[in-house]
Amino acid sequence: MKKLLLLISVTLFFIASCTFEKREVLPPEFKCDSTVHFHPTIDSIIIKNCSTVPGCHVHGGSGTGDFTNFSELQTAATNGTLMNQVVTTKLMPQGATLSQADIDRIHCWIIQGGLDN
Repeated sequence: MKKLLLLISVTLFFIASCTFEKREVLPPEFKCDSTVHFHPTIDSIIIKNCSTVPGCHVHGGSGTGDFTNFSELQTAATNGTLMNQVVTTKLMPQGATLSQADIDRIHCWIIQGGLDN
């Protein structure tokens, strides 16, 4: 009986001493192979996929800005809106899907400073 109690006590001790740390799992670091230029790369992606959709990211539209206007697009790039909507959640463009290559180009352009280059 003493051996059984000792075995149960030791087992409970080991179980109680185990801890589980919850850590945030970070995605692998994203690396860009080359500089992504706004002209002609990013602006053509925006014109093709965002600016031609009626009411979306054009002057007077219901989107988060007029993306035919570089300063408004740059604001979305620097405040995290563009990264969140296009790269992280992939919710934009609405009703379409960007290729992974275009998403990567936008991602690189944003982390390279969202320049008008």
